Amino acid sequence: MAGRRGGPRLGAGRKPRWGVPTVAMRVPESLRQEIERFILERLGRGQEPVQEAEVEKLKASNDRLLERAMNLQHQLDLARARIAQLERDLERERTIRVIWPESGGRCQAATKRGARCRRKSFARITVTSNGFCYEIAACAAHYRQHKERTLGRDSAVRVAPELLPK
Repeated sequence: MAGRRGGPRLGAGRKPRWGVPTVAMRVPESLRQEIERFILERLGRGQEPVQEAEVEKLKASNDRLLERAMNLQHQLDLARARIAQLERDLERERTIRVIWPESGGRCQAATKRGARCRRKSFARITVTSNGFCYEIAACAAHYRQHKERTLGRDSAVRVAPELLPK
């Protein structure tokens, strides 16, 4: 138990005010400011000495402010990510799911003439048409056409008219 208490502590005690070795001296209180000005002129400094304790307090305050700013930036990034996720979820909720065929089912896209494609389904794609989103089964040809032409606008692939909700 003897090693746990007492002894020197780092940073304990008075901090140097003048930056040079000093001695204790009693002076009249009325002459204190005049003597401090004289010492400052003699040391070649035109301003009041900065207390080391004040500097440390300012550094600690600055560190706390910087940490708080970083925390707020992190919270802002999390909020932006959450908003983006909610927008994606909202878009998914708006998607009208057309009947997904059993494995080996037919393509649900329309041909150039407007009839339903007769090929075997290959993958699911989400197409937009008339402001609505539809998730449909597509054959390889329609899948490829969708991937090549869709750039954030209405899809090049159309939904077979008989599958559209009335």
